[in-house]
Amino acid sequence: MQVGTFSVKPIEEGGIFCSSNIPLLYKHYDGQSSSLVIKNLENLKGSLGEVQELAKYQQVRLVWSRSNFIEDSSMAEDKAVLQKLRPHHDLETIEIEGYRGDEFCYWMMNINSSLPNLVTVKLSNIANCQCLPPLGQLANLEVLRISDMPSVRKVDGHVYGTEKPFRKLRELELSTMKNLEEWSTTTLLLTGHNDHQLSRSEEVFPNLQVLLIANCPRMRFVPGFPRSRECTLEKSCSILLSFEQFIGSSNLALIALKINDSGSSSDIVKFLQGCVNLLYLTIYSCIDLITLPEPIKNCHCLRKLEITNCWNFSVLPEWLGEVTFLQKLDIQASKLEYLPQSIQRLTALERLVLNKCNYKLRERCTSGEDKEKIKHIKTIDMNEVTPTLDR
Repeated sequence: MQVGTFSVKPIEEGGIFCSSNIPLLYKHYDGQSSSLVIKNLENLKGSLGEVQELAKYQQVRLVWSRSNFIEDSSMAEDKAVLQKLRPHHDLETIEIEGYRGDEFCYWMMNINSSLPNLVTVKLSNIANCQCLPPLGQLANLEVLRISDMPSVRKVDGHVYGTEKPFRKLRELELSTMKNLEEWSTTTLLLTGHNDHQLSRSEEVFPNLQVLLIANCPRMRFVPGFPRSRECTLEKSCSILLSFEQFIGSSNLALIALKINDSGSSSDIVKFLQGCVNLLYLTIYSCIDLITLPEPIKNCHCLRKLEITNCWNFSVLPEWLGEVTFLQKLDIQASKLEYLPQSIQRLTALERLVLNKCNYKLRERCTSGEDKEKIKHIKTIDMNEVTPTLDR
C-alpha cells in the first residue's frame, strides 16, 4: 500500500502568517496512493473550506505535530480545522494524533452516520478531550487503538449508543491512559413502553479477539473483565486488583495471556481461575511470585509457559507434571534449587529454558540428581546469572 504525506506549511504575508499551503493538496494526489497523512495541522491559518481531496483516500491520518504548545485559541482552531477535514463517507481507517481541542467536532461526535464504514480508528496524544466519540455504534469497526488521552477518566454508555455496541470489534488497545479509572463492560437498555419499561444489560465486545492494556495504572473494567482470545496486561496494576469476573460471550475462551508488572501473585491467582483454556501464558516482573500459581494445573491444554524477571521465584511444584501437553517451559531460575520429580511426566516437553540459572541448579542438571529427570527433553538452555562487581 502506498502512503502519501502532505506537510502543512504557513504562508507569510506582510510579516504575518495568515494562510497556508493546504490548497496545494490537490496536486499531491498521484492517483495510486490509498492512504494519506497530513502533518503539521497546527500551521493551518485563515479561512478554510472543506477539503474535498480527502474523498480520494481510504485511509487518512491527521497529525498536529506541536501538541505540547496549547493556547485557548488553539483549542477552538483545532476543532474548526477538524470539522473542515471531514473525510468521505466510505473511509475505512482514520487516525487522529496530537489534536488540541477540548472536544471533538460535529462529524466525530456523529461518527456513526458520518463515517459508517470505518474499520479502524486510532486516537493518540489528545490531551484535552474528556469524552470519546460514540465509537460503539460503528457497525463495521474491527480495530480500536486509543493512547495518551490523559483527560479521559471514564468510558460508559455515551460511547456505546443504543444497542449492540462494538458488535464487530476484534482488537482493542488502550495504552498510556494515565487517568482512566473505569471502563464499563455493559450498557443498560430500556425495553417496553411507558410504565412497563424494563431494563436489560447489553454486553459489549461480543467478538473481541485481542485485548491489550498498557500503562493504564488506574483502569478497571466494571462490572466484569471482557472476554477475548488473546490478552496482554502491562504496567496496569488496578486491572487485576479489581477483577471480579469475566463477562461476555462464552465462546471467547482466552488462549493466550501475558501479564507484565500488573499486580501481585494473589491477583494473578484469582484471575487465572477463569482461564482454564490457556495455550500460552507469560508472567513477567511479578516481584512476589515464589512458585507457579496453582490454577495453572487446571490448564490441561497449556503448550507454553514463561516466568521471566520474577526474581523471587524459587519453587516448581510437584503438580507441574499434570500439565501434560506442555511443550516449552521458560523459568526464572536464579533462586530455583531443584526440579520437581514430576517433570519426567512431561513427555511432550521439547524445550526447557532455565534463565539466570544458579550454579547449584546447573550442577544438578548436568551431573547431579536432576540429570535423569530431564533426559527426555530435546533442548535444554541454562544461561547463567551475570555476576556483578561490588563497588
